[in-house]
Amino acid sequence: LECVQSIMSIPSAEGQRGELLLYQRRPDAAEQVLLSANLVYRAISLNMRIFRWRRALELASKFHKKTPISHVETVLAYRQRHLRAFGKQETDPKFLQLLQKVQPDWAKVQDKENQERAMELKRANRADADKSVILKVIVDTKNKGLTTAPATPAMPAEDGGGDDAQPAADDG
Repeated sequence: LECVQSIMSIPSAEGQRGELLLYQRRPDAAEQVLLSANLVYRAISLNMRIFRWRRALELASKFHKKTPISHVETVLAYRQRHLRAFGKQETDPKFLQLLQKVQPDWAKVQDKENQERAMELKRANRADADKSVILKVIVDTKNKGLTTAPATPAMPAEDGGGDDAQPAADDG
């Protein structure tokens, strides 16, 4: 349920489709959906989340001048954090070359991420996201399974009568 709720919280229909494809273990299709919708940062982020660092860097470099916000620094920052968490040093020549030119600044990275979220939210058409039939069916199914409230109206208080009164439970 958390996965579905996470997908539903994505503002754009294309972003939702991309996440659903990733959940189906189709990262290349997910990336293609995101790129075709010009959700470059979401495609870069997707690749970083599944540890496809070279592909994330390739996308960030390719779209470096084509998008308003460059994410080369973002990929470098997350890669460094990942390596540091495992006590490793950078060995990839492409990353080493870029690290000589760019020193990641987490404040800038977070600002870029916030700008990307705001831009996606601004351009998202919630009507399209609300039409996501697959996600609605999944959420409805889950909600019905989790509901514990009775489906019928409660018995009227103390008058005990009425046409809609329900019989008392037998305590046995």
